[in-house]
Amino acid sequence: MDCVEVKGASKAVVFYELLGPHADIEADTQAFADVTSEAFAAYRSRDFVNAERAFERALTLRPEDTSCAMLAARCRTYASSPPPEDWSGALRLTTKR
Repeated sequence: MDCVEVKGASKAVVFYELLGPHADIEADTQAFADVTSEAFAAYRSRDFVNAERAFERALTLRPEDTSCAMLAARCRTYASSPPPEDWSGALRLTTKR
């Protein structure tokens, strides 16, 4: 779902969405998981154009998915204004709520 570094933490945390036992996952859910895995790999590799395209494909499978919508928007931003070279792939949160 995302990789986040919270304020005060020394290491980023990757968040996953649990889909259920592999044998019980329906074909449309598996297709969504495959596309989001592809999208997130492109995102972490700084390939923001292809990552956005993949997140948009995922949204055609699951239009209500807020994580994919948020990451697609972040990809658009990063494509025009890339993060620094030392970017770890994590969203750095600078405040605690």
